[in-house]
Amino acid sequence: MILLRVILKLKAKASVSQKLFYQKYYSSTNGWFYKKVSSLHDKAGIKFFCFSNLIGIKEEKIELNEIYTVIFSFAEPDTAYKFVTSLGLGENIGLGEFQFELVKTKFDKLVIKENMILETPTIIVVEENIKTKEGKSKRKSINYLEEQKKYIDLLEKNILHKYNLLTSEDSSKKYVMKDREGHLFDNIEINPITYTKKVKEDKGQNKGHFAIPVLRKEGSNNFIPFYGNKLEFKIGKITEEQKIILSKVIDAGFGMYNSYGMGFIIERRGHQQK
Repeated sequence: MILLRVILKLKAKASVSQKLFYQKYYSSTNGWFYKKVSSLHDKAGIKFFCFSNLIGIKEEKIELNEIYTVIFSFAEPDTAYKFVTSLGLGENIGLGEFQFELVKTKFDKLVIKENMILETPTIIVVEENIKTKEGKSKRKSINYLEEQKKYIDLLEKNILHKYNLLTSEDSSKKYVMKDREGHLFDNIEINPITYTKKVKEDKGQNKGHFAIPVLRKEGSNNFIPFYGNKLEFKIGKITEEQKIILSKVIDAGFGMYNSYGMGFIIERRGHQQK
């Protein structure tokens, strides 16, 4: 299955440090997208799109008049169409107080195949619901480095749940998870990516996570960190069923908070397995 990705080439209208920019990048891009596609409706609260980090930054600074790239991926053609038709070359794109000019739009396709390597330039966030001592419900971030099996089990359920929602109108394609639970990642080697510098490290259960601060409420300075892991997926000899499921979901993003850019997946170019 071939899925659509929209590549935006943006010219910076001011210089700014990467650190300052990324404090508001993910929440600002989320807000800008929803303003562009105001009629977007999501099934069961899940947003079937994701987007990349800003590509092309050098020496931790965004430079005036330099060209940068952001990629949006869509699991549903209707959403992609609404987004593309809302764009206009030369338009001003405001991500927070940072301004860019849209200078080019391109399209790309990601095809799941054997002997490819997929990776996450952002983080994949996996959480579980737990009960506090007071009996209240709370979400706990799972660290792949410390609880690998639980992390993969929850990630698999997340992907299969999205697949079921995306194919719910076509019962012939619906995947019954309990019949094949635990096999989605058969013959797929999963490894943590550890070469990227940690933005922040917390104590206790969050130790070892990458943290990305996200401004969750517009107009405030209340940053909430998303904790997660950067992973690579080396695709081996997988079944047609695995290809169908992964191909359907990959452009929605893996894990949670995809509409904030978490779980965005790309192919690692020039590193094909032998």
